[in-house]
Amino acid sequence: MKASTELGMSEEKIKMGLKKHGIMPGDDQKWSTQQICKAAFDPDAHGTAQQEAKTQKMVAEAEKAQQDLLELRLQLVRTSTLDECLAEIFQQIVQLLRHLPLPSEERERLLKIVNDNAFDSTKFTGPEAKAA
Repeated sequence: MKASTELGMSEEKIKMGLKKHGIMPGDDQKWSTQQICKAAFDPDAHGTAQQEAKTQKMVAEAEKAQQDLLELRLQLVRTSTLDECLAEIFQQIVQLLRHLPLPSEERERLLKIVNDNAFDSTKFTGPEAKAA
């Protein structure tokens, strides 16, 4: 291809540009100067399409990672929040046990069971637990 010598680039690079742009030769089976210049110098012919595909892939991956992070955040619960909820539950159980019409020994035994099964931050530290 004479144009490759005149333009100072490889014949393969020009052919690749012609192919990427879908440029077909004329009726005489030759390309015009305008077609060859477009194939040789148009940035879309030399990797911009590939770069755009890479960029789209990176954007899709970033969006997926962001979605995964949002889902993970929705699944996580702060331990302090959980401790507060459990403390309230155990406190309600202790209050119920205190007011049940039970013998004192039975009440203390049940309070000890609740206390022994509570998390450290939810341990009942009332007078009944100390007496048991």
